[in-house]
Amino acid sequence: MFFRSLHHVPIDAMQAALGAAARKLKPCGFLAVIEPGRNGSNFRLMQPFHDETQVRQAAQHALDAFAAPLFHRRERFAYTQHPRYPDFAAFLARILGQTF
Repeated sequence: MFFRSLHHVPIDAMQAALGAAARKLKPCGFLAVIEPGRNGSNFRLMQPFHDETQVRQAAQHALDAFAAPLFHRRERFAYTQHPRYPDFAAFLARILGQTF
């Protein structure tokens, strides 16, 4: 399972990572790849100081170009999160993993 992580793999290694995952699966196994999108209020809020546009696009491209031939079936699902924070300090604490 790649849970919000494929876009953290170096772009030139994404194809190899998906191939390695496919080789490790049992014959009836499946690979779940959950990747964040490039839209939504949280993405726009983070973008000025932590812009992941390029790596998220690369992850989607890797899935479209490299994963499709490796697997018998592919399904795409979308989900929406609505993060809420009581104030900006709470947002920073969540993002940076610290208390202010």
